[in-house]
Amino acid sequence: MGLLEQLIALGLFHWLMLMAPGPDFLLMLRTALGNRLPVAFALAAGIAVAILWHSALVVYAGQPLLAVMPMLQLWLPLICGGYLLWISVQGWRGLSAPKLNRSEQDQLSSRRAFTQGLLCNLLNPKAYLYFISLLTGVLSAEMPDWFKQALVAEFTLLALLWFALLACLLRLRWVQLRLQQWATRLQQLTLLLLGGFGLMLLANGAMQQLA
Repeated sequence: MGLLEQLIALGLFHWLMLMAPGPDFLLMLRTALGNRLPVAFALAAGIAVAILWHSALVVYAGQPLLAVMPMLQLWLPLICGGYLLWISVQGWRGLSAPKLNRSEQDQLSSRRAFTQGLLCNLLNPKAYLYFISLLTGVLSAEMPDWFKQALVAEFTLLALLWFALLACLLRLRWVQLRLQQWATRLQQLTLLLLGGFGLMLLANGAMQQLA
């Protein structure tokens, strides 16, 4: 398989993985339900910047990263788990039925949404493992620089495109009409799942600390 074919194949796989429900997906759902489109775009930008960091780190420093991975696996679950649990608790404290229309008031500022998206993905230990698993068998010392740069750009732009597209889909009128009567329950479900992710990561981190 040539380099171009590898680039296309990795991009398609990455796109499918982005669509899988996870903390980023749930955070976008929560944000898009109670805020206007620019705020949701800011969240998407934060997630994309975190993916830029992850992918660049693995592409250009894969072997050194593997050397410190035991340390990352030890502490990142605790940090990320605590952060997701904090988001969930804060969401429950400010929970209200959102009005999905153009005159609604944002619950988040664009800066705060960007920071939430950045930290949610940046502190996720699974993100490091994902990119290492995906790229370890592809990268080598003989790979040209343009290929490495293309990989980083591809992963970043696809993440930005997907989460921006998801934000737009959640602003469509027919989607809003379907979500309106379930908005509060859907928010409660996403907050529970985010908190569940957080508790699971905290439990895994605590077990690793005791091991």
